[in-house]
Amino acid sequence: MERIQLSNRYGDKNYLEKIDENIYILRLAENSKDYCRFGLREGHDWEDKEYDFVDPSGGPFIQINNYCINGKQVKYIYDKEGEIVIEI
Repeated sequence: MERIQLSNRYGDKNYLEKIDENIYILRLAENSKDYCRFGLREGHDWEDKEYDFVDPSGGPFIQINNYCINGKQVKYIYDKEGEIVIEI
C-alpha cells in the first residue's frame, strides 16, 4: 500500500494512505488528532461531513483546489465512517 509522508513542524508521523487510484485516507499520529481543524464546504452543514480543508496540528494545510498530491489537485475531502477521505 502506497504511503505519502506529510511533513509538519512538529515531526508527527502523519501520512496519506492510498486505497484506490485517486483516493487517500488521512492517517494522523495520536498527538495530531486532538488539534486537527476542519472547514466546511460552502453550502454544507457539519452533518454532511464534507470539508473545504483539513489542517492537522503542525500542518500541512490541505485544501480543495489548493493542495496537490502526486501532481493532482485535491477535489474532495470528507468523513466516511470516521476516516478522513481525500480524493484527487
